[in-house]
Amino acid sequence: MLKLMAKEITYTLFGNRGDGTYSQIDETHAHLNIPATFIYAPNYTKRPIKVNFELREDLHWKVATQLKNLGNNTYFAPGLHYFMDSPTELSDHTVKSFKVKSNQKEYTINFALHHNGTGAEVDTYFEKVKK
Repeated sequence: MLKLMAKEITYTLFGNRGDGTYSQIDETHAHLNIPATFIYAPNYTKRPIKVNFELREDLHWKVATQLKNLGNNTYFAPGLHYFMDSPTELSDHTVKSFKVKSNQKEYTINFALHHNGTGAEVDTYFEKVKK
C-alpha cells in the first residue's frame, strides 16, 4: 500500500513576457502557457490534474481553455500531456464559434480573443480565422 503525504511547494512565476513560450499576466489578462506556468513531478505524469482559477471579478474575467470545465472555475485534464497542451486565457475576452467537418464528423471550433478593438474589428478578424 502506498501512502502519499501532502506537501506544499511555493514558487514565483514571472509572467512578464507574452509569446508562444512564456506566460503573461497584467491588468488586462493572464495568458498561461501551461509548461511555463506550472511545475510537475515526473513520476505522476499519468495522474489526472485539477486546477482552480481565481478570476478577477472586478475585470469580468472568464476562462478560455480546452480543459474540461468541472464548474466553479475548476478545470480537469486526464494527465500531464493534455494539461501541458492546454494554453489558458483568463480575461474579459470575446468568444466566437464555427463548425467544420472532417471524416463525416462535425466539430465546433471555439475562438477566444482577448482584445481592445471594436465588435466590427473582431468580426473581420474572425472571418479571416475561419478561412
